Amino acid sequence: MKQKSIITILFIVVLFSPLAAIFAFQLAYRNKIYPGIKAGNWELGKLTLAQAENLLTQTAQESAYQLNLTYQDKTFTFDLDQLSLKFYPQKTADQAYYWGRSQSWSQNTAEQYQAFTRGKRLPLSFSFDESLFKTNLASISAQINQPQIPTGLILEKGKIQVKAGQLGLQIDTPGLSAQINQILANGNWQDSLEIPVITTGWLPNEEQIAATAAQAQKLIGKSVILSGPEQNFILKEEQLVEFLDFNGGWQKEKINTWLNSLAKGLEKKPQNALFKFENNRVTEFSPEIQGISLDQEQAISLILRTLSAFLNNGQTRAILELPVEQIDPETRIADANQLGITGLVAKGESWFHHSIASRIHNVKTGSTRLNGILIKPGEEFSFNQAIGEISQKTGYQQAWIIEGGRTVLGDGGGVCQISTTLFRTALNAGLPILERHAHAYRVSYYEINSELGIDATVFSPSVDLKFKNDYPCHLLIQIEFDPVSKYLSFSLYGCPDGRVSTLNNFKTWGIVPPPPPSYTDDPALPSGVTKQIDFAAWGAKASFDWKVERNGETLSEQTFYSSYRPWQAVYLKGTALL
Repeated sequence: MKQKSIITILFIVVLFSPLAAIFAFQLAYRNKIYPGIKAGNWELGKLTLAQAENLLTQTAQESAYQLNLTYQDKTFTFDLDQLSLKFYPQKTADQAYYWGRSQSWSQNTAEQYQAFTRGKRLPLSFSFDESLFKTNLASISAQINQPQIPTGLILEKGKIQVKAGQLGLQIDTPGLSAQINQILANGNWQDSLEIPVITTGWLPNEEQIAATAAQAQKLIGKSVILSGPEQNFILKEEQLVEFLDFNGGWQKEKINTWLNSLAKGLEKKPQNALFKFENNRVTEFSPEIQGISLDQEQAISLILRTLSAFLNNGQTRAILELPVEQIDPETRIADANQLGITGLVAKGESWFHHSIASRIHNVKTGSTRLNGILIKPGEEFSFNQAIGEISQKTGYQQAWIIEGGRTVLGDGGGVCQISTTLFRTALNAGLPILERHAHAYRVSYYEINSELGIDATVFSPSVDLKFKNDYPCHLLIQIEFDPVSKYLSFSLYGCPDGRVSTLNNFKTWGIVPPPPPSYTDDPALPSGVTKQIDFAAWGAKASFDWKVERNGETLSEQTFYSSYRPWQAVYLKGTALL
């Protein structure tokens, strides 16, 4: 019986001793972090929650957060404070305190046992700005990163050359960020860190290079002409060779880049019509302009098909029509006015190369005064009436004019350039010409890019240029003046009605050489000095036929005649003694 009691007592002791030990352990760390628990490099076990938080706070305040980043023989100091780095001591302390204090008794026991026997290292709680990380890394990246240089083929002096390439280098930004996160979590920010770098790109092998060079040889002497709405573009053999890909195809990205450059010169945004009418005159005007857009995907397909065909046949040149789309403007001329003007009726032009500065000034001054004039339906237009007084007080300068059978300096020299250009515009518009006078002698300006005889002189008030607007709408005059190329044009906008104007059957006869030059003594010039004041011109007679038709019906038909007198050169001879 006694032996049985002893056994019972021993059994109770064995049974309840672990429980007592566990109870004692829990009682000892009731308000403390369990032993063996660390946060980063800091031992927090056996500390109260407040003690742990104070330790982490003090450590965060005293630490200098700088990393030494290394790559090969280079070292970079990376200031983590510039990333808006923040540590959270309370959150870290809470995490340590609640390790082994979940709602599961078995899980708590396992976690406490793990910490006590093997230790438990928890990460520090922190945050930093990823965008600032990338920004601060940029200066380091600029010293390490290297772009890939692709292998390429070029054509030089008729021979295919291989341009060697190299792989690129690039900092593994996500990898570096992950390593920095790990360092910060462990509190090891005084450690050095090797910057992770990855290679980029691809290089062909010798077999691929040789095969592509053989393909390039087939492109020598070949070209592709791309036809656009207003101009053509040429892909020459040098460019075709560079389009080859070392995988046996073509580099679509290079072709697309080339097309992007082409599109800048080809594409146009649509422009709405502008029409502002004030005091019986149009003060602001521009016709609508259709936009043009290039379908680059379709263009690439066309080019690729042509290039592939080049490699398989003997064709040396291909002409492709660029796939473009017309884009309509939102507002047209017809929508912008109530005068019946819907589009361009006709245009006339002239050139005035070698004009003196004052003559150029007068051409601009006079033509500008006609810009924006509206001619009503049925109205007779008078050039002299429209242009107004021609004198120095109205803004004109002295230039060469024909007066009294001589060429002299006079106010408004060059106005006949304007009347001649407007005469040509009226002819092209098929307007009835009511009055027109040829010049007394041939003027070289009016024979630039023009047949002889299409000129009109004016001299107010007796010599005028007149025509009639027989369109059922207003006509609007618009000018284009270019002092650099010495160019003037008039455009008439109205309501095109299908009439077609033609000038043909140009004739020249009765050509007479100029008389011998005339020399007149001039005591105002020093002796031995000669000054030319008039210029020689050959005499001639000229004519041309003008016909206006619409739908096979003749509306007008007329022959215009011109008779130009031979003109002698006139010189002044100085007689004054020095």
